[in-house]
Amino acid sequence: MFDISRDQLRQLKADTLRELVARLCEAELRQAGIPVSAVNWGGAQETRDGGLDVDCVVKDERFSGDFVPRARTGFQVKKPSMPPSKIANEMSPKGQLREIFYELAKDGGCYIIVSLEDDPSSDETIRPRQERMQTQVEPTRSHGNLRTEFYGRGRLAQWLDQHPGVRLWVRDRLGIPLTGWRPLGRWTTTPLGHDDDLICAPGIGIFLPGGEQVKLDLVQGIDGIRDLVRTSGKAVRIVGLSGVGKTRIVQALFEESVGNNPLDKNLVMYADLAEEPNPRAREVFERLKAEDREAIVILDNCPPDAHNRLAGLVSSSPKLHLITIEYDIREDRPEVTSVVRIDADGTGIAEKLVAHRYPSLGQVNVGRIAEISGGNARLALALADSVSEKDSLSSFSNAELFDRLFHKRGAPDTNFLKAAQVLSLVYSYSIEPDGDGVDELAVLAGLLQHDRLSFYTATQRLVEGQLAQKRGRWRAVLPHALSNYLASTALWNLPAQDILDAFQAHTRLLKSFGKRLGFLHDHEVAQKVVESWVSPGGLLHDINRLSEDDIQLLVNVAPVAPDSVLKAIKVTATLPEGDQQFVTGNRWGSTIIDLVLHIAYDATLFEGCVELLAKFALAENEGGKAGQYWDRICSLFTLYLSGSEANPDTREAVVQRFLFSDNGRERQLGLGMLKSAFQSRHWSSLGTFEFGARRRSYGYEPATHAEQIRWYRRFVTLGHHAATSDDEELSTGARVLLARELGNLWRIQELREALADLAKDLNDRQPWLEGWRAVRSIKYHDY
Repeated sequence: MFDISRDQLRQLKADTLRELVARLCEAELRQAGIPVSAVNWGGAQETRDGGLDVDCVVKDERFSGDFVPRARTGFQVKKPSMPPSKIANEMSPKGQLREIFYELAKDGGCYIIVSLEDDPSSDETIRPRQERMQTQVEPTRSHGNLRTEFYGRGRLAQWLDQHPGVRLWVRDRLGIPLTGWRPLGRWTTTPLGHDDDLICAPGIGIFLPGGEQVKLDLVQGIDGIRDLVRTSGKAVRIVGLSGVGKTRIVQALFEESVGNNPLDKNLVMYADLAEEPNPRAREVFERLKAEDREAIVILDNCPPDAHNRLAGLVSSSPKLHLITIEYDIREDRPEVTSVVRIDADGTGIAEKLVAHRYPSLGQVNVGRIAEISGGNARLALALADSVSEKDSLSSFSNAELFDRLFHKRGAPDTNFLKAAQVLSLVYSYSIEPDGDGVDELAVLAGLLQHDRLSFYTATQRLVEGQLAQKRGRWRAVLPHALSNYLASTALWNLPAQDILDAFQAHTRLLKSFGKRLGFLHDHEVAQKVVESWVSPGGLLHDINRLSEDDIQLLVNVAPVAPDSVLKAIKVTATLPEGDQQFVTGNRWGSTIIDLVLHIAYDATLFEGCVELLAKFALAENEGGKAGQYWDRICSLFTLYLSGSEANPDTREAVVQRFLFSDNGRERQLGLGMLKSAFQSRHWSSLGTFEFGARRRSYGYEPATHAEQIRWYRRFVTLGHHAATSDDEELSTGARVLLARELGNLWRIQELREALADLAKDLNDRQPWLEGWRAVRSIKYHDY
C-alpha cells in the first residue's frame, strides 16, 4: 500500500528530489535521536551550492548510520544520469577539486552522489562511478579519510522503504496519494490564499491527563502533547467540541514555529475517517507493525470503537504512535489512552481569526461575531461569511445573525432553515437506511411533511457550509452553539407529541434526540418531556426494568431534570431489596452511580445524593471490605476535584452524620469520607465533569490559603471528636486514621499546633502508639 517503484521515482522534479533526500536524512537522524537541525539544505536547485545539496553535520563523531554513514555526510543530488565523465566535471569543475572535499576529509566524512536516472544494478556498473569519485578526492588523503558512495534510484527506493511517512509525502508529490491519506500539510479547511499560521492568542485551554487537570495555554499544551506522544506509550485522544481548533492544534505538533522540539514531520500520516480512507486505518497499522516501521498516525473524526481497536496495537508496538481527534467528549476511554481535552476559553482566538479572514468587517462587527459564537472558531467564520461588509451587527439579535447562515443569495431560505432546525433535534442521524430498513432521514423529513430528497439536499448544504460534520453515512449539525439554537427553535415550532411519536418507534433516533435534549436544560418543552419520562408511569420511571438503550436515554436527558431523575432512582432504591438490586442485580448499577455523582454537583441535591450513594455502597459488599462504590462516594469529600459545589459546612455535617451513626458500616463509611477530606496533595478525579450543557467546574475549592486551612481545621477537629468517642470501634478507627494521615497533615505548618494538641490529648487518654510510630516516620528534612 505504501510501495513506490523505482520507475515511479523518475517522475520527481529536481527540487522535489532534493527535498526527498533531505527528508530521508532527517528521518534517519531522528530515529537515531539526532536533532533534525543537523540537516542543512535549502535554496533553488540551480543555485550555486559549493558542491553539496544536503549537508548532515552530527556533533557526535561516533555516529554511524545506514544511508547516512558518517557524522559528516554530504549529498549532491542529480536528476540526470551521472556517468563517470560527468562525475569528474561535477566534483572538479574546470579541473579544480571543490574546497568542500577538503573540509569533508578533515571531518572524516562521506560524500554521496544521488542520481535519479541511474539505476546501477551490479558492482560492475557501480564500480566505475565509485572509482572515478575516489580518483577525484585523491588530493584530500593528507587531510583525512574521505569516504565516497554512489546512490542510484534503486538505492534511493530502498532508503525510502524504511520511512512510511516520507513515502506518503512522495506519493502525494507524484500525484498518486493513498485515498484519504496525507502527509503534513493543511489538514484544516483554510481557504487558499490565506496563511495557515496557528494563532497563539488567549482563547483556548488545554487539559492534559493527570490528577490536577491544570489548564495550559496553547503553546504549553502543544509542548505537553508532544511529550505525551513521545513518552506515554499510549494512544493520545484529542477531544473537545467542534470549532475549538483540535485539528489545527494537532497539525502544530509538527511545526517548528510553535513551542519547542516538534514531532518528526517525516513520520506523520493523516487521515480523516469521515472521508473513508482506503486502505483502512487498521490495514495501515498492521502493515506498519509487520514491517516494524516507525510512524505517527493521525486519525481525524475517529469514533470511539475505531480508536479502541487501534489503541491496543499502539501499546504493543513502541514504534507506532496514534493520535485521534473526536468532537464527542462523553465516550468511555480505555486504559491504553491518554486523553487531552481542548476547550474554548473566551473569544480571543475566534476574534483574531475572523479579523484576519474578514478585515473589512471592522473591529466592532468582529467582536460581536466572536461574542455570539462563544469563541467557537467554526461558527464565527460561518457567521462572518454570512454578513455583508455594509452591515452593522450591533443592531442584530443573536437569532437574526444565526438566521443569516441560512440565507440564499441574500434572501432567507426558510425551507433550508426549517430543515436545519429539524435535523438539529437529534445529535446525529444517518443519510442511508440501516440494515433493518430504518430511514432516519425520511423520519426527520416527515416531521415537516417534506420529502426525503429535500432533507438530503439540506444536509449537503450544511456540510458544504461547514455547519455539519460527516462520518461515513452519519451526519451531525455542529457546532453545538448552532445546533442547540436550531433545536430549541424546532421544539417551539413543532408539537412535542409529534416529535415523540416519530422517534419512539426508532430506538437510536430516540437516544439521539435525548442527547440533544440534554443540552437544552433551560428549555421549557425539553423540561416537560423529560419530566414526563421519569414520572410514575413514564418511559424511564422504573429504573430496574430499563434496557441498555433506555439507560443511555436516561443518562442523556438527566441534565434537563436532575432532581426528578434523582427522585426516580430513589423510588427504585427504596423498594424491597432495591439497593441490593442496583449493586448485584442490575448490570447498569455503575452507570446509575456515575449519574448520581454528577447530580451531586448541585449543592442543594448533595445530601440526598450522598444518602442514596451510601445505600449502594453499604449494599455492595455487606460485612466485607469497601468496594468501588465506596471509593466513589468518598471522592465527593476531597478539597479539590470533588465534582460538587457543596460547601464545607454541608460536607462536614454529612461526614459527622455518618461518623456518629448507630450503624457500624455507616461509621466506617464516615471514616472513609474523613480520610478523603484529609487529602492534602496529589488530587485526582474518578470521572468526568461534563453534564449536558450545564456550566460545571471541578467542584468547590478554597479561594484563599486561609480558607484551605479552615477546611483542614474543621475536619481535624471532627476526627478528634471521633477518636475520643465512647464508641470503641469508632474511636479505634479514627485514631488509626489520624495516625496514618499525620505525616501529610504535618506538611501544613498552620496545623502543627492543633495536631500537637490532638496528639497529646489522645495519648493522655490512652497511649497512642500509632501516632508515635507516625511521628517517628516523619522525615523532617522534607518539611
